[in-house]
Amino acid sequence: MSHHLYCYKKTATVVAYTLLLMIAFMVNSYASNKTDTAGTSQYRSAGDYVIYMGVLPAEMILGHVKMHGGVPIGAFRYHVTVAVFDRDTGKRIVNVNVSARISNSSSDTGFKQLQNMAFNKMHVYGNYFKPASPGPYRIQVIVEDKKRTEKVMVEFQYLQAHVHIDN
Repeated sequence: MSHHLYCYKKTATVVAYTLLLMIAFMVNSYASNKTDTAGTSQYRSAGDYVIYMGVLPAEMILGHVKMHGGVPIGAFRYHVTVAVFDRDTGKRIVNVNVSARISNSSSDTGFKQLQNMAFNKMHVYGNYFKPASPGPYRIQVIVEDKKRTEKVMVEFQYLQAHVHIDN
């Protein structure tokens, strides 16, 4: 087996496991937090959309997956992933613009476009973020559809899961 094919298969396996972990987390968050009144659920319904949000410390995929121009350098770095579904039909929506920002009382990343990521016909939107200070964080997500005039904005709370690995 060629070195390139081996690296491709290894990377594809890591991506698949990472996505399975994120999906399991989002489904578990939805199932366990449907009645969450504190606002910490990773699920929101707004407008015509159902929006799921997942966050991974970038260290979990560091050195395994190259995407979004690379992992940012620094102490606090995360990969934010958003999945958007039609509220009425439950179908995954793949043709919208999604942006997000991470903020807390002392830092704000500003809004950043999330890139459409397709793995095995499963579409999610994602990108890396590097807030300047530790959490907890407020993550705001905006979904824009070119066919509609209204933007939908939802907000999530995220308690930091920080892993420190010297890099």
